[in-house]
Amino acid sequence: MSAGGETPFGGTIGKTIANSKPWWPQAKEPPTGAPNILVVLFDDVGFSDFGCYGSPIGTPAIDRLAAEGLRYSGFHTTAMCSTTRAALLTGRNHHSVGVGCLANFDSGYPGYRGKIAREAGTLAEMLRPHGYRNYMVGKWHVTPLTESGATGPFDGWPLGRGFDRFYGFLDAETDQFAPELVSDNTHIDPPGTFADGYHLTSDLVDQSIRFIADHVADRPDLPWLTWLALAACHAPHQAPADIIKGYDGMFAHGWDVERQQRMARQKAMGLVPPQTKMPARNDGVKAWDEHSADEKRVFEHAERVHPIYFEFPSQKEDDVTISLPLGWEIGSLPPAQNLGDAVSWTQEIGSLVDPGLDWS
Repeated sequence: MSAGGETPFGGTIGKTIANSKPWWPQAKEPPTGAPNILVVLFDDVGFSDFGCYGSPIGTPAIDRLAAEGLRYSGFHTTAMCSTTRAALLTGRNHHSVGVGCLANFDSGYPGYRGKIAREAGTLAEMLRPHGYRNYMVGKWHVTPLTESGATGPFDGWPLGRGFDRFYGFLDAETDQFAPELVSDNTHIDPPGTFADGYHLTSDLVDQSIRFIADHVADRPDLPWLTWLALAACHAPHQAPADIIKGYDGMFAHGWDVERQQRMARQKAMGLVPPQTKMPARNDGVKAWDEHSADEKRVFEHAERVHPIYFEFPSQKEDDVTISLPLGWEIGSLPPAQNLGDAVSWTQEIGSLVDPGLDWS
């Protein structure tokens, strides 16, 4: 006989309670000094899009973390949403875990199922046996569309892959003012509308803080993993018009000059070798000076909007607001409305790991 179907029952069961002995399985104890883990994942962001990597836009929260911790100069992705997420969640090559392409479909082959293979453990599944509570907020996108409806199956959703709570969306993208939201295993309506000032990024950051606050209030003795995957900077790029005006003129020089300026900053920062050469523009992208005045106005506006995907206006004087621009893509929305809030709050409650600690 077993308790919970896992550990054999360690007590005795007699004919009466007098000759029976109760037993309880030992609770999972986290390792001594197990750190809390906050992962903040941006979407479709380039190597030079943060201030600490050469961007002209201020990114104070990220820059502060970089200054206090480690800043890596090797930048590699699988160049798509689902594939990169599968690799990050499992620590393995995306083909080997069944997500060799976008999760929107199942190709019928093992490497392209659009769903993380059951034999490939996620970080949350690896941490759970060590006493962690795991919280997933934001974009998931490692479940096929055919399995993301109200009836599941739910084995490929966050709660089926090691997370204890989930608040976010399952697909590649969603409307930032009217998102298709899921709470745990249930599709829900967004808690606000465009008319009353709702924006998905603010909601996601607030839910992350709520999950952590609930955890600290209920089980401060246990470590946590919070995986905050923002919709930024994936399309649709939706930003408040009044914030966009703050970037007027910032990118009037065009993308060729912008690329040169960013690389010059990266060389000065020591992020790339001094002899690094600027790669050619992507196929189909013309030199800035070859565009008409009307085209330049459109593209400049697009680049003004895009940084807002990283920046959202702070509503309190003591808020730490983050701004993180993206590349030359049309549009943008305010992302980490207060990513700085989340970072500052975790530091305030003592949950952000000291980068100077020796983890050897």
